[in-house]
Amino acid sequence: MVKKMRSKVLIRLVVLMSVIIFGLSILGVFASWTFAEKPASNTEHSLGVELKDFFWKGVEELPDDVEGEDHEWLIRNLVMGVNASGTKIGLNNKNSKLNDYVNDRLDGGVGWERDYFGSMAVTGGNEVEDLFGTKGAGLSFIIEVISNTEYYIYTTSVYLGERGEMNFWGTQNKTPGKPTVPIGEYIYAVYKTKLSRANSNSDWNIVSTIRGKAKSDWYDENRRAANATQIPSFDVKTWVAAEMGQSPTVDNAIWTFVGDNPTAYATNSMPKLYYRITPLTSATVTVYTENLDGELKILSNNGSTVIASGSQQTVDGVNCIAVSWTATQNTLYYIEVTGDSVIQFNIK
Repeated sequence: MVKKMRSKVLIRLVVLMSVIIFGLSILGVFASWTFAEKPASNTEHSLGVELKDFFWKGVEELPDDVEGEDHEWLIRNLVMGVNASGTKIGLNNKNSKLNDYVNDRLDGGVGWERDYFGSMAVTGGNEVEDLFGTKGAGLSFIIEVISNTEYYIYTTSVYLGERGEMNFWGTQNKTPGKPTVPIGEYIYAVYKTKLSRANSNSDWNIVSTIRGKAKSDWYDENRRAANATQIPSFDVKTWVAAEMGQSPTVDNAIWTFVGDNPTAYATNSMPKLYYRITPLTSATVTVYTENLDGELKILSNNGSTVIASGSQQTVDGVNCIAVSWTATQNTLYYIEVTGDSVIQFNIK
């Protein structure tokens, strides 16, 4: 009996010590979770959340290995961000600028209601980028309103393109926008994160994230001529869960463009990834990676004829695997990427 009592006491001590150590570790994490603003600013966004909010289903799907493209950071900040003075700046503050822009879209007037707000917007987009700092500067997002208790946040690191200009009267487009992915084609990857709350007075919880794709489209503005400016964006209504690029053929290739710097994530079952590109001008195009295990090939528009293969070269003074070819304007080509599980490459 004494031995059993001693064992119980010992077990309780071990459990107590474990709880104390675990609690201290949580405090350490809480204290170190800091959001940096733009380098020119001395302010910081600090985020304090409960343990249950630190992780959610699918959070591991969000890429975090490309500087300036931290999806998880941006999502947390959009929901629970706090500025240097302790004021909530995210969706969990009903009076935040972010909520104001979301609500303004919902209250746009008869026929002008929009159930989503995006960082690419002319009205509010720049202010939102300033609010949430440069760590999300390489990302675009759209918040979609499903109901008072259910929202979705869509994030992508794909550069969407240049917005156009509308005429003086705001009735039609004057200078066309320049989307990097042709309108109607799928943009990949677009991450869809679900938010929920118990009622309209409670805080939002981050529930889950799924990787997928959505079709390139113009962002609807708060005006009768919804696309007069022609702002490159994506249509959240077309989003579907998907894996792209990993296919035995080029049929599922990912759209890319000159100036892009995508990251290819391969698997053992699908070691080759395919990208499609249609240069807007006739020029010499170079694809290169600093990953010397990487292998690059350029295929013709039939997806089977090899035009050029990569080799070890020096690009901008850096030792790389690179491949160049003379591209014809508005002609489709494919890029085959293989050799490693993660290969970040550049196109110029």
